[in-house]
Amino acid sequence: MKKRDYAPDSQKLAGNEQIAQEVGKNPNGVGYVGLAYTKASGIRVVPIDGASPSKESVLAKVILTLGPPSSIPMASQPEW
Repeated sequence: MKKRDYAPDSQKLAGNEQIAQEVGKNPNGVGYVGLAYTKASGIRVVPIDGASPSKESVLAKVILTLGPPSSIPMASQPEW
C-alpha cells in the first residue's frame, strides 16, 4: 500500500476463503473476494454503479474498476 498504514484494527488475511469467513461473520465487515466466494455464508454483494459481479459478467469479460486497468495492453483497453 505504498508504505501507508492500514487501520490499527484491520485484519490482514491470506486469501479469499479467510476473507469470506471473517467478513461473513462480522456485520461491519467489508472485503473483496473472487466471484466463487460471493456465495459464502453471510456474504452480501454490493453493486457498483448498478453492476453486480456474476458468471455472465465474467464470461462477457466485463471489468469493474475505478479507472483503466494497467495490465491490459493499450490496444485492447476499452474507451473510458
